[in-house]
Amino acid sequence: PVQCVYELPRLVGGHTYFVACASRNSVGLGPMGPVSDPMLTKQDKPLPILELAFTGKDTSSVTVTWDEPDCQGSEVLRYEIRCSPDEDMMLVGNRDPDEEVLVEDRLAPVQVYLVNDIEDRSRPSFRFKGLLPGVTYFASVRSYNALGWSPWAQAIGSCKTLPMPPMKMQTPQALPDKRTKNSVTFKLDLPDPRGAVIHNVELRYVSAQVEQGHLLDPGEEQFHMILSGKHESVPMDQATGRVPSEYTLVGLEDHAMVVAIARAVNDAGVGEWSDAPVRDPDNLDVECVAEPAAPDPPKAPSWVIGTVESKRADFTVELTNANGLLYTRLGFKLFAGPRGKDLDELGPRPLGHMGQAPWREWEEDVPREELLQVLQNRCQICRRVDDLDPGTVYGVQVSAANPVGFSEWSVISPVTRTKPEKPTLRGPLTLEDCSPVHIGVKWIEPYSNGAPIAGYGIRYTDKEGLPPEQWTVLSEEYIDNAKTRSTIIDEAITIDLRDLVPNKAHYMQMYARNWVGSSGWSETSTFYTRPSPPARVDLPKVTSVQPKEALVEWEAPDDFGAAIKRYEILSSRNIKVLKWARLISEKLWWAPSLEVIFGLFGLVDEQSRADGPIEAGRASLLDLSESNLEAFFVETSLVENTLNRGNPYAKLGELLPGKEYFSMIRAVNERGNGKWSQICNMLTPPTFPRQPQQVRIETVTTAMCRVSFVMPYDNGNRIYEADLKVERVDGPLADDQIHPGTREPHPHHRQAIHTYDPWAIPLEEELHTPGEEQRFCFSVPNLLPGTNYQVSWGCRNECGIGAFSEPESFKTKADRPDKPGSMFTSEDY
Repeated sequence: PVQCVYELPRLVGGHTYFVACASRNSVGLGPMGPVSDPMLTKQDKPLPILELAFTGKDTSSVTVTWDEPDCQGSEVLRYEIRCSPDEDMMLVGNRDPDEEVLVEDRLAPVQVYLVNDIEDRSRPSFRFKGLLPGVTYFASVRSYNALGWSPWAQAIGSCKTLPMPPMKMQTPQALPDKRTKNSVTFKLDLPDPRGAVIHNVELRYVSAQVEQGHLLDPGEEQFHMILSGKHESVPMDQATGRVPSEYTLVGLEDHAMVVAIARAVNDAGVGEWSDAPVRDPDNLDVECVAEPAAPDPPKAPSWVIGTVESKRADFTVELTNANGLLYTRLGFKLFAGPRGKDLDELGPRPLGHMGQAPWREWEEDVPREELLQVLQNRCQICRRVDDLDPGTVYGVQVSAANPVGFSEWSVISPVTRTKPEKPTLRGPLTLEDCSPVHIGVKWIEPYSNGAPIAGYGIRYTDKEGLPPEQWTVLSEEYIDNAKTRSTIIDEAITIDLRDLVPNKAHYMQMYARNWVGSSGWSETSTFYTRPSPPARVDLPKVTSVQPKEALVEWEAPDDFGAAIKRYEILSSRNIKVLKWARLISEKLWWAPSLEVIFGLFGLVDEQSRADGPIEAGRASLLDLSESNLEAFFVETSLVENTLNRGNPYAKLGELLPGKEYFSMIRAVNERGNGKWSQICNMLTPPTFPRQPQQVRIETVTTAMCRVSFVMPYDNGNRIYEADLKVERVDGPLADDQIHPGTREPHPHHRQAIHTYDPWAIPLEEELHTPGEEQRFCFSVPNLLPGTNYQVSWGCRNECGIGAFSEPESFKTKADRPDKPGSMFTSEDY
């Protein structure tokens, strides 16, 4: 018989099979043969799972269920399950457990558990936890027995977790560069939407001035205040499908602070409110404010009752609106009435009227403690003012500043008056006048310090070293009856002490008293009785005036029996000098000489040197930092039979032409100096200008030289023209530039004079040296190349031309030779 072999395909491992055979021919199929003995297939890896489906979900998990696979004769020991939002990862890595893990396998989360963990082995299931809300997930599973892993089987379709309300938002951040005075723009950082598109953002906010600092104090109360505030909704932009990342709150109070919280909204619900903003402890200013401005003016300050003493007082001021930024500095103006005057003595004008200058003005930083106080809306601050004058009316004015600037000044406070004290003397006794037998003393009325002066006392002696307790005392009653107003200083009081010893030192002290007490004795003043000097010279007369000298005549004054030894004449172009000299010479009690007053004889300033040589007896006296304050002093000595004793005169020399001079004269005898005469004036006539300085060579070319110069003094008449003289010294000449007979240069090459307006061309600023006077310039044309020249210049006014300056030398630059005139052949050729 023929033996046939046939392989049965698609059998399942680990199963028992029975086989029977039948034959077929063209007629048909024959009967089945006997059944074979049992045949057992070998065990193998599990077959693929036939069905895997999602059977449950919530916001953070999905559940998958699958059919029990054919284990092919070996019991399933465990399952490996994958879940990922990436479908491509489901069937990656069909591998044995001992295979190396591929990189792509790590991308899909895998969870493995044993069969024993399954409640229903015929219908296994598993719940994936910790998933993201609103995300579509895919799943796959495979089984494992003792022979290995089955292939991966993917779940039918996908499963999307349920969405959740959005995550908690960050605190809205203000954008300072986009704010206006009544709006604030916030940046909105959208949170994780958690599976559903955020379609709205809700804002809750409160707005107030920065003084309401408690709005930034963290806590339940702050959160409750914000939730009770205004509500704004930020909807999705339909064009972009997103909620805008910025939102502007408008219609706020000017420069207001805004404290806001936010939460996001999606279809699943509303998120949690963001944290409320808090203040940085190191920087008290915040950015969540509308555009700041300078503060509003503070309210009028007020003095604190009970703190006003004689030299100090406290006042309070209430700050108003800081306008977005906290205060940085405070400015103060303290106004004072006349010292010792009461309020009803000030008259109708209040303090600070018509731009009255403050008695004291200062600024100071605002301390942190006061800023914290302002943030609690306690805006009243207190300051103390020291070093006040007793018995004086004061008013104060305040201004506040933040980083933007200072506010307007507040209204001046109601005035207060410091408590009175004993009088304060304003110095020792000074001399009013004197003679050989009397001394007139004066004093400035003391500061009453708020209580009227009740009396004065004076004591004196001519005995050096005598104790003050033994001096002669003038009673208050005598002084009150004898005192008068000074003829020298209007506000001074004077009294005469008579029957004194001539030509002797007298020592004096005084005091003042009010109802508070006595000032105490003043410092000791020393005065001298002296011989009678000559009488005052009558007004001098100027009888002759020349440009640089003048003749002054006057009548001899009464010499009171002592022959006049000399006259002293003081002259100046500024009357202030003479008035000052008269004040110092006549009003001081010790009547110093001019040498003592000025102390500068023998010193001569630059202007004096420029005017010419200094004669004996003339010296520069002083400089009061003002123009034309030079003065000079002339003495005329008289001896017996001097011609000018009966009709004295003096010649004043070295004057400046075209200037006004003032002069005064006094006579001197052996008993002292007489008083200065009245001041006379004279005007010297103008003359031609002064000799100028040398020119300065600025640039030189082959045919031109540019010079600069400083204008000289015009001697009283304006310079309108100048002559500049150029003289050739030596240098090359062409044949046509030389006289054929004398072989000397032609006159126009030897010397040229250019007349021009010297004011016309100022020298460029950058060519001046630092501190140099204004210079002008002129360009000299038509010069010969390579030639040495000397240049000088003089100025002209309506009186004529002045002397030319000293010459200045220069040499023009050399140049190529001129073109030859002709060529000819020598006769010897």
